[in-house]
Amino acid sequence: MEESCVCLNTDGSLRPDEGFVAAGGLAQYQNDRWIMVFSKYLGNYTMMEAKLWGILNGLKLILDRRFESILIQIDSLEAVNAIQEGVFSTSNSTLLRRIH
Repeated sequence: MEESCVCLNTDGSLRPDEGFVAAGGLAQYQNDRWIMVFSKYLGNYTMMEAKLWGILNGLKLILDRRFESILIQIDSLEAVNAIQEGVFSTSNSTLLRRIH
């Protein structure tokens, strides 16, 4: 892959004692050269929602930098299925439609 292709790796984390989640990840070129890292405290969400927010936030940051070729890497088949089935239905879902 050429250097204009970006790999987006995201995940969520949960604080079990309080139920608060955060999402974050990193974007890098195929040659492992980092572009950016990001994280965001989300509050009281499910782990699945945290994973989806991580993808959405990462995509927004990458698109803001004008990259067009993006490979998303995530460890959740459930999140992939939710995106493919269009389950992610918040006001920010227009970003997903723009990308698709």
